Amino acid sequence: MLRRLKTLAAQREPWLIAGLLALVFRLLYVLLFPQYRIEGGDAPLYLQLADAVRSGSWPEGLTHFYQPLYVWFLAGVRTVFGSSLLAVRVVQAFASAGTVAVMAWIGTRWADRRTGLAAGLFGALCMPMILDAGVLYTETIFTFILTAAVALVLRALRDPSRRAALIAGAALAAAGLTREIGFYLGFVLSAGAAVRRRSVLLFILLAVPSLLAMGAWAMRTKAVASREPQASSAPLLSKGYEKTLTEPTFAKNVLSPRRWPLVLEGAYLYFRLPHHLMDLGVRDVSVRQELASGEWERIRPIAAQALAKGLMILMHLAWLVLAAYGLWKGKLARDAKILFALAVAFMGVAIIVKGMAYDDAFPPYIEMSRYRFPIDPLILILAASGAAALEDRLRGKKA
Repeated sequence: MLRRLKTLAAQREPWLIAGLLALVFRLLYVLLFPQYRIEGGDAPLYLQLADAVRSGSWPEGLTHFYQPLYVWFLAGVRTVFGSSLLAVRVVQAFASAGTVAVMAWIGTRWADRRTGLAAGLFGALCMPMILDAGVLYTETIFTFILTAAVALVLRALRDPSRRAALIAGAALAAAGLTREIGFYLGFVLSAGAAVRRRSVLLFILLAVPSLLAMGAWAMRTKAVASREPQASSAPLLSKGYEKTLTEPTFAKNVLSPRRWPLVLEGAYLYFRLPHHLMDLGVRDVSVRQELASGEWERIRPIAAQALAKGLMILMHLAWLVLAAYGLWKGKLARDAKILFALAVAFMGVAIIVKGMAYDDAFPPYIEMSRYRFPIDPLILILAASGAAALEDRLRGKKA
């Protein structure tokens, strides 16, 4: 194995270079800035369920319905390393670096070596991807599985064998078992691939593993709910995305012309840098007091933070512009462009429409860009393709 890695390093394979660079950044983050505090949201529930898997005694309540794969992942890590949260973050750092390696491979395979290396470098330097490697949410693992699944679907488009399609379908099912919206995105990608190759059989082979996984998990949640008096109704998967269309306010809100401008607000929230990275804390009383003091020593940390976040925002916007240019003019294969565009559009539409269904619009989805995180690797590959195309155009003008 080591000899193989040395050979690849000697050949300067983009995916290996990018993956190792990404791993260094992520390990430095989780080792030098360990967040021993358990994050809010679902993180404590994931840990509770993981420990329940290890002990065999299940807690009461609807937490039974959470998608199982991330819970099993946590259970495996905690079985090997004990209750150390740092160990979970280190393993997630490897998964995040693996995502970057897959990005570089896709860029190399479906465009060229230069695009692959650029995609890998973009992914290695992407701050949200680095930070999420140290947070106990599904994003890091889901993003790795989903990116690998997309790579396998692309391979199935060119490989006529049923085996390639079934492997890709199994990867899509694994993505759905990590985060339920992965199932629906998987069906969209399966349909896009089938239309692209004009093959109903390809859609069946790609979609059947997800259908089987969804059916098995839905039966399981129904059985669990029937044993718990407090479970008035069990969702099909875990968070009930499929119930959005039947909510009483859905048609009234989404179809109302008064609320159509919310689409622009939702698109902004979807594409912007996550608010916890943008927020400079100026609403906090303590920060306002520091600014009002006029003392440079007290203001300097705030100024440094503002500069750092300003640079991150500019980099983020540059990637989005390059991604749009890459979708238009990039050398990335048409198959990849189609699948990437479908993924980006589906995630955006699904989240925006669900947010609009609420009377108070987007409060549950104010961090909507966080929900875009799993398809960020695809956006960065498009950005790398756009950067390569822009470089070629500038060189052509100079010549």
